[in-house]
Formats: sequence, structure tokens, C-alpha cells
Amino acid sequence: MIGFLPEMKSLFLKNKAVKMRKKGFSIPQISKQLDIAKSTTSLWVSKIPLPQNILDQIKERELTGREKGIEVMRARRYLALLQFQTEAAKFIRKMKLLKNKKLLKLITAIIFWCEGSKRRLSQVQFTNSDPKLVQVFLFALRNAFFIEESKFRALIHLHEYHNKKKQHHFWSTMTGIPLNQFIKPYIKPHTGIRKRDDYQGCISIRYSNAKIAKELDALYHSLAEQVFEGA
Repeated sequence: MIGFLPEMKSLFLKNKAVKMRKKGFSIPQISKQLDIAKSTTSLWVSKIPLPQNILDQIKERELTGREKGIEVMRARRYLALLQFQTEAAKFIRKMKLLKNKKLLKLITAIIFWCEGSKRRLSQVQFTNSDPKLVQVFLFALRNAFFIEESKFRALIHLHEYHNKKKQHHFWSTMTGIPLNQFIKPYIKPHTGIRKRDDYQGCISIRYSNAKIAKELDALYHSLAEQVFEGA
């Protein structure tokens, strides 16, 4: 250990350590290059401030390291999500939805349970602002039941900042419902809400068929009852 070194050698190493510190070397670097204990190195040079340019470099390295760490975490999250999506796609493909009308009926009933209007069962009425959910509902409905496309009606709820023509075309494309089956849009009163560029408004879809509405109502009620009985 350094305590047993001759006094001259100890003084020589201390001076060298001080010079290295002033040049910007870290305590671990000095300790390793001079082959002395970190505790001794720290005792000799810890009070010597590093040059400003070295401090700036250290700060930059810390920031870069932090940014790299964030990127690594993002990449890990993305890969994990990608794995879930891949497995989910395999799971759905195995179901062969187009050949499984019973499952499609149940999917339609569950979505209707969550987002449909149950006050009057003279028609199937479904309201939502999520284009994907709207498409899934219509896909299930159209493939689970015999549907007359002319019986569809659609009403969109918009804010004052929306372009009516643009939103009509958007929802007509999303739903496959012709523009001439869209009712005059409902414009929500101004509430001071900020403009949301990604918000396409809300759509209310109505299909005039009391039989289907009542069947969907019966399906989700039966599902709930059987789940409770099983519990």
C-alpha cells in the first residue's frame, strides 16, 4: 500500500496525481494508471476542481448516456408490444371469424352492450368516436346477420371547427355507408374546447331492425346471467 512507500516516491506519485487531475483525469483513472488505492487518490485530489471543459464533457456524456438509456427503454417497450401484436394476430387468425357466425354474434352483442342504445329496441343504435371500434362493430354485425344496407342511417356529432363535408366523407369511407344515408350532422355548442386535430367527431349508426336489436339485447343479458351463475 501507499503508506509503506518511501516518502520521496509517495511525494512523486502525489504530484503526478495532482497534475493528472488538473488535466481532467477521473479518480478511478488516476488510481489505475498510478497503481494506487482509490481512497489515497481521493484524499490527494478530490478537492482539486476539474477544468470547465472537462466538466462540460462529463455533463454531455451524462446527457448522452441518459438519452441512450431512454432510447433503449423505448426499443424494449416497442419490441414487447410487437411481440404481443404478433401473438394477437395469430390468435385472431386461428378463430377464422368469417366462418364463425356464432362468435361474431357474440362480439356484436358485447359491443352493443357497451356502446349501444338500449332504451328503445326498435332499431340497432350504436354511437362511438373510435373509427376502429366502429369498423369492428359493423364487420361483426354485417357478417353475423342478414343485413339490408339501405336500412342504415348515420348521424355525426361535430364541433364547430370541423369541416362537415370532410367528416362526412371520412365516416362514409370508414363505415361503408353511402353519403345519401347520412342525416344532417349535429353541431355541438361551443364549450371553449381546444381543437383536436386527430378527433374525427362521433358517429351514431342506426340500423332499422327491431328483431336484431332484441336478439343482441337477449344475447348480452344471457351472457351476463350465465357468467354470474358460473361464478
